[in-house]
Amino acid sequence: MDSMDRLSTVVRASWPTRKSPGRAVCAIRTVYGLAIVVLLAAIAPAALHSANNRLGPPSPAAGRGDWGVKVAPAVGVGAGPVAVAIDARTERAFVVNGGGNSVSMLDTATGAVRRTTAVGAKPDAIAVDEGAALAFIANGGGNSVSVLDAATGALLRTVTVGANPYALAVSIPARRVFVISNDGVDLLDAASGVLLTTIAVGGALNAIAVDDATVRVFVTDQLGNSVITLDAVTEAALHTTRISSIPWTVASDARTGHAFVAWNDRVSTLDATTGALLHTATVGQLPKALAVDDATGRVFAANAVDNTVGVLDAATGRLLRATPVGPSPIALAVDERLGRVYVLDNGSDSVSVLDARTGAIRGTVPAGAQPVAAALDPRTGEVFVVDKGSGGEPGAVTILTPPRTASRR
Repeated sequence: MDSMDRLSTVVRASWPTRKSPGRAVCAIRTVYGLAIVVLLAAIAPAALHSANNRLGPPSPAAGRGDWGVKVAPAVGVGAGPVAVAIDARTERAFVVNGGGNSVSMLDTATGAVRRTTAVGAKPDAIAVDEGAALAFIANGGGNSVSVLDAATGALLRTVTVGANPYALAVSIPARRVFVISNDGVDLLDAASGVLLTTIAVGGALNAIAVDDATVRVFVTDQLGNSVITLDAVTEAALHTTRISSIPWTVASDARTGHAFVAWNDRVSTLDATTGALLHTATVGQLPKALAVDDATGRVFAANAVDNTVGVLDAATGRLLRATPVGPSPIALAVDERLGRVYVLDNGSDSVSVLDARTGAIRGTVPAGAQPVAAALDPRTGEVFVVDKGSGGEPGAVTILTPPRTASRR
């Protein structure tokens, strides 16, 4: 299956805080070759952008203004950026330029591009191991993972993995990097980048979430309409949980011991220990992204077709509200410290800012052309929004600074 048939989004599902018992990270990749049977689900963000622009700008009853968020001038990066990750320790942001076969490294203190490093063909996703000061990039067209020094941006090594790797995540306790590809789940040593083994599971894996508190890895299989749970240490496949349609993405919550899988117009809640299906809630059409806020006990689902964000109770899995946002929301970033949720409205080139406790919209700020991914700096609360660009425009990063931030810019 060609990696051009998929769309990559990397979402930090739960940011580490002093109160958090663990960290959960997820990365997703939607396989359109399979998803086309779900009609609207096969629409790419560019098509959603074009169609939803006809709907006009976002017009929720509340939410006028910017809620104190400042927007810095856009910073140019490489061609076709698709993903971003931040290493708070090295104060670096890494932007994956899918159209330029490169990674741009930014200084998070100044916003300046410090280095652009060539990687493999069609890089799609990135994960950072702050403890090892390494960044791992999945090269979907090169069947490889590039390992970069997170302090300097230098390419340290290139590791051959399965065909079309398109998402990856780091397990800190297991000291492993989990990479999903057409061949299953490849395991790399987080310290050296060496390929250790391949776990042959699923038929068309498309999303992955790692929960460091439970030492579990959750991968979704679009061919099997299921979520597969792995033990990050023993590498054993523990459970396969069936759902009723093609899964889009997955996230986990260490506090409740739940995993959440988005599919069709719904989000199902699973017991992370047993794999049992606990509850299913209707949230909105085509939930393309999930994010968990440990501080408020909320789960947020960005619904790309009906332009809403569903807000769920992480403990029960029940829908609390659906908040109207801008056209084609496709990515999320949560700031637990300030209690904000940033929603990337791909169809209106904007970012909606929600109250993480109530789910109400508090502001809308401009972004560049076609925002597709975001990462939050946990030290400053600043959000680095990747703008893919359109009509031949170069890619860029828009930096959002909330009030009372620790930014030194």
